[in-house]
Amino acid sequence: MKPLKHQLTIAILLLTIAGFAQNNFSYAYDNAGNRITRKIITINGNKSAAAQDSSRKTEQYNDALGEMKITIYPNPTKGQLVMKIENLPDNTATRADVFDYSGRAICSVEKLTGYNTIDISSQAPGNYIMRIIAGDKVSSWTIVKQ
Repeated sequence: MKPLKHQLTIAILLLTIAGFAQNNFSYAYDNAGNRITRKIITINGNKSAAAQDSSRKTEQYNDALGEMKITIYPNPTKGQLVMKIENLPDNTATRADVFDYSGRAICSVEKLTGYNTIDISSQAPGNYIMRIIAGDKVSSWTIVKQ
């Protein structure tokens, strides 16, 4: 009788695990290949419910540079980096430079606007330094390339 009890216990355990494994995942990506959302679709009997995973939101970083507010995302990135600059005064000399950790210049963007993109998709995964210059103000950022 004991082997039947063990088999019955194992069967119930496997059915329980199989019931929890009835989740489907749906992912959304931006043009650079960065995952921006993950949807978990659970199936409960004949009903299905969708749950949004808020723990995997895109990382976004802000910094004040004088009167300007700089926002950079996603960081870490797979390639395309978005840089928004609010309250950018007209006719201000601006530029953004990206360097590897050895100090070698990777890319440079001059005459920044309120919305800019920097593409480092061709670079190897690792850490990079981005320096933003607006007039006489300088801000430095660590960028993680996945």
